Amino acid sequence: MLDSKEFEIIEQINTLNYRISYSDKNLESGFLRGVYINKGTLEINEETNLNDILHEIGHLNLLPSCLRYSVYGDLEERVMEFINTWTNNSLSLIEVIDQDWYKQLDNGSDQAVIAYVYARLFNLEYPVEYCLEEEDSDMLGSLKLSHKTRFPYVGCVHLYYAGFLNERDSFPDLNKLYQN
Repeated sequence: MLDSKEFEIIEQINTLNYRISYSDKNLESGFLRGVYINKGTLEINEETNLNDILHEIGHLNLLPSCLRYSVYGDLEERVMEFINTWTNNSLSLIEVIDQDWYKQLDNGSDQAVIAYVYARLFNLEYPVEYCLEEEDSDMLGSLKLSHKTRFPYVGCVHLYYAGFLNERDSFPDLNKLYQN
């Protein structure tokens, strides 16, 4: 069960006010244990980790607004459905990759989400360790190095191309909190 400090952090990161509800149903069909996205609502259970909730909020914030409140379950599957519907299967993969809307979707990668959540936590003066699980300490070191040396972690490059950073080396200073 989340404590009051963790709820405070979620409220600060949850800029678009996604509804968060407790569910006692099996949430293993989601992409992270104990978290399920259902059209703008995050369903969680009592064992859900704070970093998993922040991660999924990050995914939603990096998605274009046309998808944000319609996705559910596995985001990768929903994005592929969107691409197939959008393109009507008439574009080649090379043509799809070159589309601006695809670049926005691609920049919602796990690396971009991790960098996004790190930047939000840093700018709100919360411990940045909440952006990852303990076993990911190497990645946290890369993010801290990106922040101090301006040598970009791969997720920072994704954020730059998605318009969240003014310059490739301006991490962790985000210029917007969610994708339009």
